[in-house]
Amino acid sequence: IFFAPEDSSIHHVATSDNQYSVFEQNVVSTLNEKIYPSIAGNWLYFRSKTAPDGTSVQQNSRSDLKMAGFYRLRRIDGKAHSYYSANGSTWTEIGNPFVLPDEYKMAPLKIGARVRNNWMTQYQMTVLPTITSDGPASASGPDEEVFTPPSFDAQSSDFLDTASFGPDGIVKLSKSDSSGLESAIMTKSAHNGVGSEGDLELLVEITGKQIFGTGYQAGVALFFATPDKTLQDVSPASYGAFEANVVSTVRERIYPAITTATWFNLRSIDSSGVQAAPSGAANYQMKTGLLKLERKNGVVTASHSHHNAIWTTIGTPIELPPELKTAPLKLGMRISRNWNSLYDVDLKPTIISGGAVD
Repeated sequence: IFFAPEDSSIHHVATSDNQYSVFEQNVVSTLNEKIYPSIAGNWLYFRSKTAPDGTSVQQNSRSDLKMAGFYRLRRIDGKAHSYYSANGSTWTEIGNPFVLPDEYKMAPLKIGARVRNNWMTQYQMTVLPTITSDGPASASGPDEEVFTPPSFDAQSSDFLDTASFGPDGIVKLSKSDSSGLESAIMTKSAHNGVGSEGDLELLVEITGKQIFGTGYQAGVALFFATPDKTLQDVSPASYGAFEANVVSTVRERIYPAITTATWFNLRSIDSSGVQAAPSGAANYQMKTGLLKLERKNGVVTASHSHHNAIWTTIGTPIELPPELKTAPLKLGMRISRNWNSLYDVDLKPTIISGGAVD
């Protein structure tokens, strides 16, 4: 269970197990438990950001609970407390309370629960949560607005005629002839980042993909571009020319006969001004799934997820040069043909930013 900053999204807290430490750094406070079938009791881990500098600190404990019981996370007088109970009436505090940083002592916080896999691939449990609060606050912080448009649209985007817009924020990239045209769509305006760190995120759900032929399929690519870039800059037939024109991009690729693999490539300008190109792979075929490109604290990360529950980082994060760490950027999507001139893919994109630059 956890408390998270008010501007957190589900993608900040739904990390894979090997990124659990990223989840812990993204939240304000968290309590998790772990059991081993042949050992009595369980292990408890209470972690919180602490005053004065927000350092995340953990306290460990044990209890005699096993399969059932009660767990509680509370904020009282600017301090984070955690407890466990066998019956819900007699509570044992875990370790000592943490004094929270000033920005979290009174601020509205999001409240949530998630699973830590502990190297297990299967789980089934039932939980009954109760929230005690004064009710939901507004979705944005007190000093800044988080802009979360549901999708790209015809008014706010530049796009080729191989892109079209459907209901519920769906963008279709489709071509049924062998002309070799690319499909591309990009925000007309650059977007500010969220907060002083300039965080940006482009999350795209692939909701459907038709298969054409037996070779590699055309793939989806997400990208960040500087404000001066035009639609023509991000849609050349040469994919290498496209990569050279953008700040960061990630793409996916599948092969129809290999149902247990998807290949990913991240490319971004690094802190020295040259392009780094880490890659990765998944053990599923991404006919549907999620792809994410984000800038956080001046570092670009790409990740993928099959069901929006476990996210896996693609390659290694890339630190941007100083002039791009917080600068407004355009966001977009395009097709990487992968030697296949036919494609039909439905996408549901979401931008998380500080809003378009006027």
